[in-house]
Amino acid sequence: MGRRLFIAAALILLLLPVALMPFHADMANYQAAAAGRIASLEDVEDHLALRTALITWRDRLLALIGESGSEQVIRGDGMLFYDEEIPDYLGRSAMPEGALDALADELTGLSDALAAEGRRLIVLLAPNKSSVYPEAVPARYLPSDEPSNLTHLQDALAERGVTYLDAQALLLARKAEGQLYYADDTHWNARGAGLAYQALMDMLALPVPYGDVALGEGQAGDLIVMAQPGTWPIEPDAVPDIQRTYRTARPMRSLDDMRIETSTSADTPSLLVVRDSFGEGLFPYLANSIGRMVYSRVYGDVLGQARQAEAEVVILEIVERNIPILSVE
Repeated sequence: MGRRLFIAAALILLLLPVALMPFHADMANYQAAAAGRIASLEDVEDHLALRTALITWRDRLLALIGESGSEQVIRGDGMLFYDEEIPDYLGRSAMPEGALDALADELTGLSDALAAEGRRLIVLLAPNKSSVYPEAVPARYLPSDEPSNLTHLQDALAERGVTYLDAQALLLARKAEGQLYYADDTHWNARGAGLAYQALMDMLALPVPYGDVALGEGQAGDLIVMAQPGTWPIEPDAVPDIQRTYRTARPMRSLDDMRIETSTSADTPSLLVVRDSFGEGLFPYLANSIGRMVYSRVYGDVLGQARQAEAEVVILEIVERNIPILSVE
């Protein structure tokens, strides 16, 4: 019986790509229908629903042999990984020493320029999930023994006297206490972001107003949505008991807004946070505990942004895999 099931599963896996071929143009047709160039949107929606269901079931079948149905998703031991972070893990995205030195010099120049105006810079390099959970990466990927871009850059910043938070060391030291990244997502969860937040507050000599986190309502991870677009599981998250006290200067559509301004009654230094998607996990913590804060998704002209925001402290956060494209000028 077991052998028959294995053969049946193998045949399904082989035939599913063929079954999916008729639907490869459905998304373009859907967009054309939405623009009024095709009359029957309902027919296209039916095809899309079938296509996403087939993709989802193909991924679920491939999961039985430890594989993924998406080229962008790598299935590891109890975790999914984003294919764009694996070159970092393998040591194949190492920046030339001159490029890392140039980036470190750029950040040093920013730190010095901010300091000359009485402002402070803290660099937060968020590690890839594979840098915190290397044991969960499939064994066929052999990690490099060479220092990563993250390690190289942090060493260069230390040599130049630029303040940074070693989030990788922090998370590696604390991961035995509870999961710090979503299993089905590229990002740290509320517990992982909360540890980075606590470390930042310590660096600012500010109190941490939140206690322990508890398991609560979560979300569908970005990686599982890629692999199973038809239906996907909701992954619970460890969330703090935060009663929102902050106000926004203008209505906030989402945490993807290019600029968010918040304020509370707290007596703290004003803050500019320049960040990518990893900064979204920090937002609910910081927004509730900082008197005045600007959250920005723009990495250019950080000095000008700090002046406009009248920020006393600038936190520059970027995930490890994006270090090669970082520029703050």
